[in-house]
Amino acid sequence: MISRSFPILAVVLALAGASPSLEFSGTLVSSNNTPPVNELVVLVEHHENRHADDPDSFAVRVQPGKDGAFAVQVPPDENGYMLFITDASNRMYKGFAHLGENTNFGAIAVQSGGVLAGSVQDRDHKPLPDIEVVLELRLLPHTCSHYVAAARCRTGAKGDFSFAGLSPGEYRYRPHSDTWAAQDGTVSITEDPAFLSLILDKAAFIKGKITDAAGQPVPDIRIRIDDQSALSDANGNYRLAGLASGTNDVSISGAGYVRKDKSSFESQRVVCLAGIVTTSDFTVVAAGSLRVTLGPATTGLQLPAMLKISLQSGERNRHWSDYLRTPINNGVAVFSNIAPGAFSFIIRNEDLPPIATNVVITGGSESRLSLPLPAFYSFAGRVTDRDGKPLEKIK
Repeated sequence: MISRSFPILAVVLALAGASPSLEFSGTLVSSNNTPPVNELVVLVEHHENRHADDPDSFAVRVQPGKDGAFAVQVPPDENGYMLFITDASNRMYKGFAHLGENTNFGAIAVQSGGVLAGSVQDRDHKPLPDIEVVLELRLLPHTCSHYVAAARCRTGAKGDFSFAGLSPGEYRYRPHSDTWAAQDGTVSITEDPAFLSLILDKAAFIKGKITDAAGQPVPDIRIRIDDQSALSDANGNYRLAGLASGTNDVSISGAGYVRKDKSSFESQRVVCLAGIVTTSDFTVVAAGSLRVTLGPATTGLQLPAMLKISLQSGERNRHWSDYLRTPINNGVAVFSNIAPGAFSFIIRNEDLPPIATNVVITGGSESRLSLPLPAFYSFAGRVTDRDGKPLEKIK
């Protein structure tokens, strides 16, 4: 009979401070006509960068040494990081997602030489010239589904296109055109040439006007459907082209504004038809912000580096929840672009007990909360048999 013993129990304060930095390191090994390793670039970005509109988003570029070795230090971040291997022209060779711990990649093989050719036609099999074709490389590990733009070209007079020097891997292809609907799919690139034959349908269009609660136009509001986006102009007008026919999710965002009666993260569904311009107007209201001052209830304990919360609204027709993250600086966490209203404020950090309170957000102003964070304890140990051998998968 197996016995279970707990020889050591360690008491750990959950509010222990985060490490000052993360390090991603490795050695690039090039082959198959790729540039010399010291001409490649290692790029590290916040995980949300590729979906953000902020041109000043965090990014670090490092050039490896002559032996291909590199090391990048970044501050801890709850959202994690992505790491890319590119050349000077930003051609993507390899990428990694969901990096949140110190990681040594060891030897990273950087290869090229893959070839992809194809043609783009309409439903009548007529060639479509001057269509942009974008290839997006799937990031590692393949347990996630993140893609990043790796190469692009335009179709010729006969609707033909080709890519050379591609790194092996899985790619998503995306033809782009204002008059033809976006279509995507995946293709595997190996050492053997690959070919695609793409058939496009006529595009749908959407236009409209963004106004505030008083009916005045609001400029610089971003309207997005999938990878297509546009900004409202000085008169609040916007237009999106090249859309697929059917039901599309429209999301709206803009500094200082959220959609009326909705959170900044919710989308609205709009039905679009091929060859038809659909009109859809939206009303936005001034967003509010929330300043949270934190302090450990027990002196001498450190605060976590990041605060993760949810804001839940129970008002009629507004049963939704925003999940927000922001760094903690000098005991203060500031959340912006929040829809006005009354909310339940709940801390969602995995290393903290759930703490809930109520807060009212007012449009165009800053609301404030002050919260003491209690210390709590976690236990670490090991499970062995009577001979001291460790036992795995014991609950």
